[in-house]
Amino acid sequence: MILVGVLVSKFRSPTTLQPVADNAVVREYRDKLPELKTEAQKTPDSFGARRAYAQALYVTGDKQAAKTEYEAATRLNPKDATTKNNLGNVYRDLKNYSAATDAYRSAYELDPSLINAYINLATMQAYTLKKPGDAVATYKHAVSKNGESPELLLLLADAYEQNGQKDMTLSTYREVLEKDPNNTAAKRNIDRLNK
Repeated sequence: MILVGVLVSKFRSPTTLQPVADNAVVREYRDKLPELKTEAQKTPDSFGARRAYAQALYVTGDKQAAKTEYEAATRLNPKDATTKNNLGNVYRDLKNYSAATDAYRSAYELDPSLINAYINLATMQAYTLKKPGDAVATYKHAVSKNGESPELLLLLADAYEQNGQKDMTLSTYREVLEKDPNNTAAKRNIDRLNK
C-alpha cells in the first residue's frame, strides 16, 4: 500500500506532500481507477474496496470524490485510524479545517502511535491556520502518548519557535541532544538561535 502523507524534515518545518501529476505512482493509480471504481460499486459494503478507491482518487487529484469514498469507508469501519487520518488530509486539502481537525484527532485517539495524525494536524495548525500555540499542544500530546523521541521533540521545538517561545525552543533542542548527542538538526538550530 502506498501512503500519501507528510514528510518530516529533520532540519526545520514539515512539508506536506502533494500528488504529482505525471509521476509513475499517479499513472499507476490512474490506470487502476476503472477497476477500483467497479469493485467499489460492485461491493459498496466493502471497507477495503472503498478505501482503495478513495486512495486512488486522492492520489490522482479528485479530492471531492476521494472525500465521498473515504467517508463511506469510515462509516464501514469507524475504528480504522489510518483511514480517518487520510480523510483528514482530504478535508484539509478541501479547506474544511474543522472537519480535518476532527478527523486527525479521531485518528490519534483510535491509535495513539499513529504519528502522522499528530504531524498532519500540527502542520495544519502552525502553517495553514497560523496557530502555532495549537501545534505546540498537539506535539506535546504526541510526546505524552509516544515518548520523547528525538524526532517528535524536533517537531515540538519547531512549534515552540513558531509560537515565539525561544527559551522553550532551545530547551527542547537541548533535550534532543541529551537523547541523541549527534543530532545535527538540533545542533544547527541551537547555533542559529544563539546568534
